Amino acid sequence: MQYESDERAIARAIEALADGETIDHGTARAIAAGFTDGGDTVNYSFVSTGAMPTDSDTPGADVLHSLYRGVDAQTLSASNEALLALDYYLEDREAAGDTDRVDGWSDMWVLKHVDRPHETGTLPDCFACDTED
Repeated sequence: MQYESDERAIARAIEALADGETIDHGTARAIAAGFTDGGDTVNYSFVSTGAMPTDSDTPGADVLHSLYRGVDAQTLSASNEALLALDYYLEDREAAGDTDRVDGWSDMWVLKHVDRPHETGTLPDCFACDTED
């Protein structure tokens, strides 16, 4: 079975948000992982544990700045919608005082949809399809 790409799954997850909603942990991790070079401790810590800096007044902004470092303008522009969704996610966690590591973070990733045509209800493991009860 073939699943959609991370980029496509992230875009779909963002499109599905209602006003005022933010992305989930798995989608945030998938977005950030695409910008992590492994050398910066702030972004490495966030991608591997979900933790944001505790020694900062702006931990969410610190995570974003560490992810942006070394990324060219064209890539940032092409990823603007995903990075904006990540920014809102980080702001929400920061406002809630939730900057610690997230239990189970390393097992979280953006949910992927089966990347082939199918009718609703024909794939029991397709989370994106409504099944009739």
